[in-house]
Amino acid sequence: MTDPPPRKPPLRGAVAGSVLLATLVLCAGIGFGVGAAVGAPVPLGIVGVFVGAIAGIVVVARRFSDI
Repeated sequence: MTDPPPRKPPLRGAVAGSVLLATLVLCAGIGFGVGAAVGAPVPLGIVGVFVGAIAGIVVVARRFSDI
């Protein structure tokens, strides 16, 4: 008797969105923190948002490639 294939959790899309948002917020915070240390928090915080968006897409694409 063969076992049925394992079912995917139903909330994988929500988890992928949460990972994307968390990566974006983390990178923005790092950019803001580094910017505060060098005297340019807003510009580096904005750069962190863009870097976080790109990094988040890459992380989600690799982690959830089967969605």
